[in-house]
Amino acid sequence: MARRYANALFSVAQKRGKEDEVAKILTSLKEKVQADPELQWILKHPLLPMEEKERILEALFPQLDPLMKNFFPGSVVQEEGKDFGARSF
Repeated sequence: MARRYANALFSVAQKRGKEDEVAKILTSLKEKVQADPELQWILKHPLLPMEEKERILEALFPQLDPLMKNFFPGSVVQEEGKDFGARSF
């Protein structure tokens, strides 16, 4: 599932000429998540509302393009009881 989200994200980023920006942000996100067990726990926690997870990610990445903000809910944070992205980091 995460691969589908990533492919869709890069397809849209490519159409908008933002593939380098998106790649840098994803690399930075991956590094932050890998380096912080507490952040991993937060992103995977099934009882923490998705809105709170989104707020945390936006605080970590305040410069995010709306394209990336739309990517987060389905790819990085846990949605409907399924962990799509945090585990793959």
